[in-house]
Amino acid sequence: MYYNKVIALFLFIFATLLATNTIAQEADFDLLSKIIKTGNAKDLVKQFSKNVELNINGKEASYSQPQAEAVLKDFFSKSAPEEFTFNHKGASKGGLPYAIGEYKNSIGNYRVWIRLKLENGRNLVYEMSFIKE
Repeated sequence: MYYNKVIALFLFIFATLLATNTIAQEADFDLLSKIIKTGNAKDLVKQFSKNVELNINGKEASYSQPQAEAVLKDFFSKSAPEEFTFNHKGASKGGLPYAIGEYKNSIGNYRVWIRLKLENGRNLVYEMSFIKE
């Protein structure tokens, strides 16, 4: 009887932690979606790790936050967002959250790939790609 209660308590705690993490990831992606829709590079990099891998249509490099802001500001000025949605959200085998979305503007559509990692208690973007379709 005692072991059943311990097992039940363990499963409850595990399920609660899993649900809390899933809700937090969902909130992180909701915030990223809202920022991307505005095309605000300054607000977007606030959600980045200290260094981020950016791939803008095949031009891939590692950037600091200020460098990433300049690259994204240039991208958004040339390709202002008209619509953005996440089509798929998930986690890698290692538990790192990712999302795949579609960014639309007047000159075309882009497939967007975002990967997050936990740093100092926050899920931050460490990899982002905009690839023209």
